[in-house]
Amino acid sequence: MTNIIKTDRFNLFELDDAIVIFSYKDYLQGVEFNLNKIVNHTANTWEANRDTTEKNKNTLQGKIVEELFIDLINHENKKTNSNLSFISYDKIRQDSFKKNAPFDGLLFEIDNPNIDIAIKKINDSITKNQHGNLDDAVLEFCRENKIYTVEIKSSKIPNNIYKASGKDPHKVQFQKNIIKQLKKLDLFKYPKFNRTDGGEINNVVSYLKWVTTKSVSMKGKSDSEILNSELNSTLHIYTRIFIDDTLINKEGKNVFIGYFLGYILGHEFYNDFKIIRFPSQKSQKAIYVTSPISNSKNLINLFKDTRLWGY
Repeated sequence: MTNIIKTDRFNLFELDDAIVIFSYKDYLQGVEFNLNKIVNHTANTWEANRDTTEKNKNTLQGKIVEELFIDLINHENKKTNSNLSFISYDKIRQDSFKKNAPFDGLLFEIDNPNIDIAIKKINDSITKNQHGNLDDAVLEFCRENKIYTVEIKSSKIPNNIYKASGKDPHKVQFQKNIIKQLKKLDLFKYPKFNRTDGGEINNVVSYLKWVTTKSVSMKGKSDSEILNSELNSTLHIYTRIFIDDTLINKEGKNVFIGYFLGYILGHEFYNDFKIIRFPSQKSQKAIYVTSPISNSKNLINLFKDTRLWGY
Protein backbone atom coordinates (compact mmCIF):
# COMPACT_ATOMS: atom_id res chain seq x y z
CA MET A 1 0.00 0.00 0.00
CA THR A 2 1.07 3.59 -0.61
CA ASN A 3 0.16 6.58 1.49
CA ILE A 4 -2.05 8.84 -0.63
CA ILE A 5 -1.82 12.47 0.43
CA LYS A 6 -4.51 15.07 -0.29
CA THR A 7 -2.94 18.29 -1.56
CA ASP A 8 -4.64 21.66 -2.04
CA ARG A 9 -6.35 20.50 -5.23
CA PHE A 10 -5.15 17.02 -6.17
CA ASN A 11 -3.70 13.85 -4.64
CA LEU A 12 -0.19 12.42 -4.56
CA PHE A 13 1.94 9.58 -3.36
CA GLU A 14 5.70 9.01 -3.30
CA LEU A 15 7.15 5.81 -4.67
CA ASP A 16 10.76 4.84 -5.46
CA ASP A 17 12.02 8.45 -5.39
CA ALA A 18 9.26 9.56 -7.75
CA ILE A 19 6.22 11.70 -7.00
CA VAL A 20 2.93 10.68 -8.58
CA ILE A 21 0.17 13.29 -8.65
CA PHE A 22 -3.32 12.52 -9.90
CA SER A 23 -6.67 14.18 -10.37
CA TYR A 24 -10.10 13.22 -11.57
CA LYS A 25 -10.67 14.54 -15.07
CA ASP A 26 -14.03 16.06 -14.22
CA TYR A 27 -12.30 18.38 -11.72
CA LEU A 28 -9.86 19.55 -14.39
CA GLN A 29 -12.76 20.65 -16.59
CA GLY A 30 -13.29 23.57 -14.24
CA VAL A 31 -9.74 24.94 -14.63
CA GLU A 32 -9.21 27.86 -17.03
CA PHE A 33 -6.33 27.14 -19.41
CA ASN A 34 -6.75 29.84 -22.11
CA LEU A 35 -6.49 27.08 -24.69
CA ASN A 36 -8.02 28.94 -27.64
CA LYS A 37 -5.70 31.92 -27.24
CA ILE A 38 -2.61 29.73 -26.96
CA VAL A 39 -3.51 27.31 -29.77
CA ASN A 40 -4.36 30.07 -32.24
CA HIS A 41 -0.78 31.33 -32.00
CA THR A 42 1.07 28.03 -31.64
CA ALA A 43 3.47 27.16 -34.43
CA ASN A 44 4.26 23.60 -35.53
CA THR A 45 7.86 23.93 -34.39
CA TRP A 46 8.51 20.20 -34.12
CA GLU A 47 5.36 18.29 -35.03
CA ALA A 48 4.36 18.80 -38.62
CA ASN A 49 0.80 19.40 -39.87
CA ARG A 50 -0.99 19.46 -36.52
CA ASP A 51 -4.59 20.62 -36.85
CA THR A 52 -6.39 22.71 -34.24
CA THR A 53 -7.81 19.64 -32.48
CA GLU A 54 -4.37 18.09 -32.08
CA LYS A 55 -2.85 21.38 -30.91
CA ASN A 56 -5.67 21.73 -28.38
CA LYS A 57 -4.98 18.25 -27.04
CA ASN A 58 -1.22 18.83 -26.79
CA THR A 59 -1.66 22.24 -25.17
CA LEU A 60 -4.20 20.95 -22.64
CA GLN A 61 -1.81 18.17 -21.63
CA GLY A 62 0.96 20.70 -20.98
CA LYS A 63 -1.26 23.12 -19.08
CA ILE A 64 -2.62 20.37 -16.82
CA VAL A 65 0.94 19.31 -16.00
CA GLU A 66 1.71 22.93 -15.03
CA GLU A 67 -1.20 22.86 -12.60
CA LEU A 68 0.08 19.62 -11.08
CA PHE A 69 3.52 21.21 -10.72
CA ILE A 70 2.06 24.27 -8.97
CA ASP A 71 0.14 22.01 -6.62
CA LEU A 72 3.33 20.09 -5.78
CA ILE A 73 5.20 23.33 -5.02
CA ASN A 74 2.42 24.51 -2.71
CA HIS A 75 2.26 21.14 -0.96
CA GLU A 76 6.02 20.95 -0.37
CA ASN A 77 6.05 24.53 0.93
CA LYS A 78 3.65 23.51 3.67
CA LYS A 79 5.39 20.21 4.32
CA THR A 80 8.93 21.62 4.56
CA ASN A 81 8.16 25.18 5.66
CA SER A 82 9.65 26.48 2.40
CA ASN A 83 8.61 29.65 0.59
CA LEU A 84 8.98 28.91 -3.11
CA SER A 85 6.53 30.21 -5.66
CA PHE A 86 5.91 29.11 -9.23
CA ILE A 87 4.07 31.44 -11.56
CA SER A 88 3.04 30.37 -15.04
CA TYR A 89 4.33 32.42 -17.95
CA ASP A 90 0.71 32.82 -19.04
CA LYS A 91 0.06 34.81 -15.84
CA ILE A 92 2.75 37.39 -16.59
CA ARG A 93 2.84 37.58 -20.39
CA GLN A 94 1.82 40.78 -22.16
CA ASP A 95 1.83 39.60 -25.77
CA SER A 96 -1.89 38.68 -25.89
CA PHE A 97 -0.78 35.09 -26.48
CA LYS A 98 0.48 36.01 -29.95
CA LYS A 99 3.98 34.51 -29.62
CA ASN A 100 5.24 31.12 -28.55
CA ALA A 101 5.99 30.98 -24.84
CA PRO A 102 9.78 31.02 -24.23
CA PHE A 103 9.37 29.03 -20.98
CA ASP A 104 6.60 27.58 -18.84
CA GLY A 105 7.01 29.54 -15.63
CA LEU A 106 9.23 31.23 -13.06
CA LEU A 107 10.41 29.68 -9.79
CA PHE A 108 11.50 32.05 -7.02
CA GLU A 109 11.25 32.71 -3.32
CA ILE A 110 8.02 34.46 -2.37
CA ASP A 111 9.76 37.45 -0.79
CA ASN A 112 12.17 38.04 -3.70
CA PRO A 113 12.32 41.86 -4.11
CA ASN A 114 13.32 41.69 -7.78
CA ILE A 115 10.48 39.63 -9.22
CA ASP A 116 8.58 42.61 -10.68
CA ILE A 117 11.76 43.91 -12.31
CA ALA A 118 12.47 40.49 -13.79
CA ILE A 119 8.94 40.19 -15.17
CA LYS A 120 9.23 43.61 -16.81
CA LYS A 121 12.59 42.69 -18.37
CA ILE A 122 11.09 39.44 -19.67
CA ASN A 123 8.13 41.16 -21.29
CA ASP A 124 10.27 43.94 -22.74
CA SER A 125 12.54 41.31 -24.28
CA ILE A 126 9.62 39.38 -25.76
CA THR A 127 8.05 42.55 -27.15
CA LYS A 128 11.14 43.53 -29.13
CA ASN A 129 11.96 40.00 -30.30
CA GLN A 130 10.06 38.87 -33.37
CA HIS A 131 10.07 35.21 -32.39
CA GLY A 132 9.48 35.62 -28.65
CA ASN A 133 12.96 34.58 -27.55
CA LEU A 134 14.55 35.87 -24.36
CA ASP A 135 17.73 37.94 -24.45
CA ASP A 136 20.71 36.28 -22.77
CA ALA A 137 21.09 39.34 -20.53
CA VAL A 138 17.57 38.84 -19.17
CA LEU A 139 18.27 35.20 -18.39
CA GLU A 140 21.46 36.23 -16.60
CA PHE A 141 19.65 38.91 -14.58
CA CYS A 142 17.09 36.33 -13.48
CA ARG A 143 19.77 33.81 -12.52
CA GLU A 144 21.78 36.37 -10.54
CA ASN A 145 18.64 37.30 -8.61
CA LYS A 146 17.53 33.69 -8.00
CA ILE A 147 14.53 33.90 -10.31
CA TYR A 148 14.58 30.78 -12.47
CA THR A 149 12.95 30.03 -15.79
CA VAL A 150 11.42 26.56 -15.86
CA GLU A 151 10.55 24.35 -18.80
CA ILE A 152 8.20 21.44 -18.13
CA LYS A 153 8.07 18.88 -20.90
CA SER A 154 5.03 16.61 -20.80
CA SER A 155 5.09 13.20 -22.45
CA LYS A 156 2.68 10.31 -22.53
CA ILE A 157 4.01 7.05 -21.14
CA PRO A 158 5.31 5.02 -24.09
CA ASN A 159 2.95 2.16 -24.96
CA ASN A 160 5.68 -0.46 -24.69
CA ILE A 161 6.45 0.59 -21.11
CA TYR A 162 2.79 0.67 -20.13
CA LYS A 163 2.07 -2.77 -21.60
CA ALA A 164 5.16 -4.33 -20.03
CA SER A 165 4.41 -3.01 -16.52
CA GLY A 166 1.66 -5.50 -15.71
CA LYS A 167 -2.05 -6.05 -16.04
CA ASP A 168 -3.46 -3.93 -13.22
CA PRO A 169 -2.41 -0.25 -12.96
CA HIS A 170 -4.04 -0.07 -9.53
CA LYS A 171 -1.34 -2.36 -8.13
CA VAL A 172 1.76 -0.88 -6.47
CA GLN A 173 4.05 -3.22 -8.40
CA PHE A 174 2.62 -1.95 -11.69
CA GLN A 175 3.46 1.61 -10.65
CA LYS A 176 6.94 0.55 -9.54
CA ASN A 177 7.54 -1.08 -12.92
CA ILE A 178 6.49 2.06 -14.79
CA ILE A 179 8.71 4.31 -12.68
CA LYS A 180 11.70 2.00 -13.11
CA GLN A 181 11.38 2.06 -16.90
CA LEU A 182 10.67 5.79 -17.16
CA LYS A 183 13.90 6.50 -15.28
CA LYS A 184 15.78 4.91 -18.19
CA LEU A 185 14.55 7.65 -20.54
CA ASP A 186 15.89 11.17 -21.12
CA LEU A 187 15.20 14.75 -20.26
CA PHE A 188 15.45 16.92 -23.35
CA LYS A 189 15.55 20.45 -24.68
CA TYR A 190 15.93 22.04 -28.08
CA PRO A 191 19.35 23.19 -29.26
CA LYS A 192 19.64 26.93 -29.85
CA PHE A 193 20.40 27.23 -33.53
CA ASN A 194 18.46 24.43 -35.25
CA ARG A 195 15.74 22.13 -34.02
CA THR A 196 14.16 20.76 -37.19
CA ASP A 197 16.86 19.60 -39.65
CA GLY A 198 17.10 16.03 -38.43
CA GLY A 199 17.69 14.84 -41.95
CA GLU A 200 21.05 16.60 -41.92
CA ILE A 201 21.82 16.69 -38.19
CA ASN A 202 21.86 13.56 -36.05
CA ASN A 203 24.67 14.08 -33.52
CA VAL A 204 26.85 16.76 -31.94
CA VAL A 205 29.46 16.71 -34.71
CA SER A 206 26.93 17.32 -37.47
CA TYR A 207 25.14 19.95 -35.37
CA LEU A 208 28.32 21.95 -34.70
CA LYS A 209 29.25 21.70 -38.37
CA TRP A 210 25.84 23.00 -39.41
CA VAL A 211 26.04 25.95 -36.99
CA THR A 212 29.52 27.07 -38.03
CA THR A 213 28.74 26.78 -41.74
CA LYS A 214 25.06 27.75 -42.05
CA SER A 215 24.00 29.83 -39.04
CA VAL A 216 24.22 33.50 -40.01
CA SER A 217 25.17 34.68 -36.52
CA MET A 218 27.72 31.91 -35.84
CA LYS A 219 29.33 31.31 -39.22
CA GLY A 220 33.00 30.49 -38.81
CA LYS A 221 32.79 30.24 -35.01
CA SER A 222 34.67 27.57 -33.07
CA ASP A 223 33.00 24.70 -31.23
CA SER A 224 33.71 26.35 -27.86
CA GLU A 225 32.15 29.62 -29.01
CA ILE A 226 29.04 27.78 -30.16
CA LEU A 227 28.76 25.91 -26.85
CA ASN A 228 29.19 29.13 -24.86
CA SER A 229 26.37 30.67 -26.86
CA GLU A 230 24.19 27.62 -26.15
CA LEU A 231 24.95 27.87 -22.44
CA ASN A 232 24.17 31.58 -22.29
CA SER A 233 20.76 31.02 -23.85
CA THR A 234 19.64 27.93 -21.95
CA LEU A 235 16.80 28.14 -19.48
CA HIS A 236 17.57 27.46 -15.83
CA ILE A 237 15.53 24.38 -14.86
CA TYR A 238 14.18 21.51 -16.96
CA THR A 239 11.91 18.66 -16.02
CA ARG A 240 9.86 16.08 -17.88
CA ILE A 241 6.53 14.87 -16.55
CA PHE A 242 5.10 11.62 -17.91
CA ILE A 243 1.34 11.33 -17.99
CA ASP A 244 -1.32 8.66 -18.09
CA ASP A 245 -4.70 10.02 -19.15
CA THR A 246 -6.33 6.70 -19.97
CA LEU A 247 -6.87 5.18 -16.53
CA ILE A 248 -10.37 4.57 -15.21
CA ASN A 249 -10.38 3.81 -11.49
CA LYS A 250 -12.37 1.10 -9.74
CA GLU A 251 -15.25 3.54 -9.20
CA GLY A 252 -15.47 4.19 -12.94
CA LYS A 253 -13.97 7.70 -12.84
CA ASN A 254 -11.49 8.97 -15.41
CA VAL A 255 -8.13 9.88 -13.86
CA PHE A 256 -5.23 12.07 -15.05
CA ILE A 257 -1.86 10.98 -13.60
CA GLY A 258 1.49 12.78 -13.70
CA TYR A 259 4.82 11.11 -12.87
CA PHE A 260 7.44 13.55 -11.51
CA LEU A 261 10.85 11.88 -11.74
CA GLY A 262 13.46 14.61 -11.55
CA TYR A 263 14.96 17.84 -12.86
CA ILE A 264 18.30 19.21 -14.01
CA LEU A 265 19.75 22.68 -14.39
CA GLY A 266 20.09 23.91 -17.95
CA HIS A 267 23.87 23.94 -18.01
CA GLU A 268 23.97 20.23 -17.09
CA PHE A 269 22.87 19.31 -20.61
CA TYR A 270 26.31 20.43 -21.76
CA ASN A 271 28.35 18.42 -19.26
CA ASP A 272 28.09 15.57 -21.76
CA PHE A 273 26.64 17.29 -24.82
CA LYS A 274 24.46 14.92 -26.84
CA ILE A 275 22.14 15.60 -29.75
CA ILE A 276 19.75 12.96 -31.05
CA ARG A 277 16.62 12.53 -33.09
CA PHE A 278 13.62 10.94 -31.45
CA PRO A 279 12.21 8.39 -33.90
CA SER A 280 8.59 9.47 -34.08
CA GLN A 281 6.00 9.92 -36.78
CA LYS A 282 4.93 13.14 -35.09
CA SER A 283 8.28 14.79 -34.44
CA GLN A 284 9.77 13.53 -37.74
CA LYS A 285 13.05 15.47 -38.16
CA ALA A 286 13.13 17.26 -34.79
CA ILE A 287 16.45 17.20 -32.94
CA TYR A 288 17.06 17.49 -29.20
CA VAL A 289 19.77 17.93 -26.61
CA THR A 290 19.37 15.12 -24.07
CA SER A 291 20.41 14.11 -20.58
CA PRO A 292 19.49 10.85 -18.77
CA ILE A 293 16.71 11.09 -16.21
CA SER A 294 18.87 8.79 -14.09
CA ASN A 295 21.32 11.71 -13.69
CA SER A 296 18.64 14.13 -12.50
CA LYS A 297 17.78 15.16 -8.96
CA ASN A 298 14.54 14.21 -7.25
CA LEU A 299 12.05 17.06 -7.42
CA ILE A 300 11.94 17.26 -3.64
CA ASN A 301 15.57 18.40 -3.81
CA LEU A 302 14.39 21.52 -5.64
CA PHE A 303 13.51 23.11 -2.30
CA LYS A 304 17.00 22.73 -0.86
CA ASP A 305 19.22 22.85 -3.94
CA THR A 306 22.22 24.95 -2.86
CA ARG A 307 23.06 25.68 -6.50
CA LEU A 308 19.80 27.62 -6.71
CA TRP A 309 19.17 29.06 -3.26
CA GLY A 310 22.62 29.13 -1.65
CA TYR A 311 21.55 27.31 1.51
